[in-house]
Amino acid sequence: MALTTPKSASLASATVKAAPATPAPAPAAPAAPGVVQPGLVKAGTQLSVQPPAERVKALEAALEAEPYDLGAWDARLREAIQEGKAEPVFERAVKQLPFAARIWAAYAEWSEMQDSAMALGVYSRCLQQVPNMDLWLSYLNFSKRHQTLEEVLRSYGRAIDLWGSDWRAAPVWSDYLALLKHAYNLKQKKENPDAELQGKLLAEDPNPIDTAKRTLKKELQKVQVCRITKAFGWEALQYAI
Repeated sequence: MALTTPKSASLASATVKAAPATPAPAPAAPAAPGVVQPGLVKAGTQLSVQPPAERVKALEAALEAEPYDLGAWDARLREAIQEGKAEPVFERAVKQLPFAARIWAAYAEWSEMQDSAMALGVYSRCLQQVPNMDLWLSYLNFSKRHQTLEEVLRSYGRAIDLWGSDWRAAPVWSDYLALLKHAYNLKQKKENPDAELQGKLLAEDPNPIDTAKRTLKKELQKVQVCRITKAFGWEALQYAI
């Protein structure tokens, strides 16, 4: 059995005492009032506990510091919808981010809930400068809900010219063919009331316009819920719908 001598014990004790202690991490400096820290705007963890006026002030400061921060724009648009002053903030957003298809689509779909002519104006401004498939699909759905058959066909013709060779355009082609059949049958019935009895009509697929109008409220609300909650949060729904 090994014995520990007083000399070895004192050396061991000195070794333990000489070991430096790990310094504790310094506490993070508190953020100045009204300052939005990076990475917190999108999550909303910091702004959600502030009064509305303070949130707007903080977001404006964040946008002044970084005008291309999509998270800050999303949060600012949420506040604007809650305030009932969304249009001027949307205008600022699309002026700063003229090629942001998501913001343009949200602007147009929000406008549709206010006035269809207003929404058409938004689509007319953005479709040429932002060649985005999702934005065009949003516009075609709008067209089916609010425009005449001739106008809808022209809209689909423009979309086919631009996106016809894209693999994602299959639903556009399907709807376009169904609309052409419907337009042909309407013309035949107008020229010959007995066209159906004489077997001169084409077999039609479900009419995309009737489908869009029949499901207008449900479909529009579904689109708005997805778009607004994804971009601006659930709180914005009570002000938007």
